[in-house]
Amino acid sequence: MRHDRDPPRVDFGPILARAELLGREFARTAAHHDATGDFPFDNFDALFAAGLLVACPR
Repeated sequence: MRHDRDPPRVDFGPILARAELLGREFARTAAHHDATGDFPFDNFDALFAAGLLVACPR
C-alpha cells in the first residue's frame, strides 16, 4: 500500500541501459585518452545529451 508521503517510484532500467551503452562507446576511445592524455570532452557531451549529467552545468 502506497501512502501520499512515499517517495515516487523510479524505473531505473532505461537510465541504466543508456549508461551501459555509453560505457561501451567510451571503452572504445579509452586507450586513446589514456595514451594521449586528451580529456574526453565528447564523452561528457554524450552523457549530458543522454540526460545523465543533469546536475552538472555546461
